[in-house]
Amino acid sequence: SILADAMERQIPVIGLCLGCQLLARALGGTVEKIDGGPEIGWHEVTMTPAGREEIMLRGIGWKTLQPQWHHWQVGTLPAGSTLLASSQRCTVQAWKVGMRGYAFQFHPEILPGTVARWIQQAPDHLKMAGLTSEQLLAQVSDHYATSARIADRLFQSISLLLLPQERRQTGVTSQLHH
Repeated sequence: SILADAMERQIPVIGLCLGCQLLARALGGTVEKIDGGPEIGWHEVTMTPAGREEIMLRGIGWKTLQPQWHHWQVGTLPAGSTLLASSQRCTVQAWKVGMRGYAFQFHPEILPGTVARWIQQAPDHLKMAGLTSEQLLAQVSDHYATSARIADRLFQSISLLLLPQERRQTGVTSQLHH
């Protein structure tokens, strides 16, 4: 498959939420519906011992609140994968495959407006999760700034992963023009 070829050639592959699930499925893992309704809102994500040592997660706390909005989760990881983080309701919150494949079930990419849009588009999802829009918007107010700082740190690590190897070894500053 195209994905297997990319992984073999060590082309970086990053999956967020649905991308996390699709990556797992494409590589031989399974995806299943979350028991008890969707995981929505800010939930504590805890790094595994492997996650605590993972360079991609350097500088991120071992327990953090992360924004969630999903009904499905990775049930079993593909062979050769490493679990990096879990939450109480979702065992697979972050994982790694090979040297350059990473997947995250949570949503580091969101903005406050993203949550407001999701509330408008799927109010029934909130009800299934046992939340009101007011409760979720209060979580945005309480937790967004911290999760955005964590996301910035994660995206810096992802950027380094995407940077060609030869540029990482010579140093980015040598490539900049003033």
